[in-house]
Amino acid sequence: MADDAELLIEHDGAVAVLTLNRPQRNNALTDNMLVMLGRAVMQLEDDGRTRAVLVKGSGGVFCAGFDVGGGHQSRTRVDFRNHADLASATFWRIWRSPLPFVAAVRKVCIGGAVYLACVCDFLVTTPETRIAMSELRLGMAPPLFNIFPWLMSYRAAKEFLLTGEAIDGRKAVEWELASRCIEADDPVPDAMRLAEQLAAMPDNVVAKMKRSVNRRWELAGLVEGINEDVAGFVEDKVNMGPMQAEFRRLAREVGVGEAVRRMSRLPAATILGDER
Repeated sequence: MADDAELLIEHDGAVAVLTLNRPQRNNALTDNMLVMLGRAVMQLEDDGRTRAVLVKGSGGVFCAGFDVGGGHQSRTRVDFRNHADLASATFWRIWRSPLPFVAAVRKVCIGGAVYLACVCDFLVTTPETRIAMSELRLGMAPPLFNIFPWLMSYRAAKEFLLTGEAIDGRKAVEWELASRCIEADDPVPDAMRLAEQLAAMPDNVVAKMKRSVNRRWELAGLVEGINEDVAGFVEDKVNMGPMQAEFRRLAREVGVGEAVRRMSRLPAATILGDER
């Protein structure tokens, strides 16, 4: 695939490497990237040589979430629903794939990137990585693909989701969002070794055990819970609160990074219209 594509697909033996490739925007996810990811998963399942998949980002970071400033300019309920359905379908495809997925999460992992990393079977990260559902601090709730209460303990899930604060790689392992925290700058080499180990397992052991483990969560209500939050996500975008609406306006005008910086300096009372 061309180096300027938003998703690069390479092979290292039996391991396929998917690289999110928008380094100029910290690999923020567009709807086109979601489509490409979904197609790539199907292709890898059928190619006859792939036995494990490594997901990483280009430019030294993993991913800055959905590109709300430029990737998908949704406006109507139909637009928001189409985006939510596309994202959800892509994440479910990874969840249901017989192939094991290993996410190598480096430095930046926020918003939609956390969904992508956490739906993978393994998440390998570093102490310097910051993982957060930062949009919650801008009034955006519920999360589109709220898998986190199924991975974390009750108390950890509440602290992660109710505060929206970033956690580092060590805390992510402690709270069971991540599988491993590597004491190195780059998690890719260790993630690749894990992917190679999975690829070397005999017969269909990995696929069968992945399905067995995942099925337990599905029977417990995971699918229904996430689908309910997808619907809630759409309603939240159609009926935005003042803070979320102001953030999205700024993101369109000055970009996501600058919008976050401005909003972080702005008192909540100003956004909420409180004149006191």
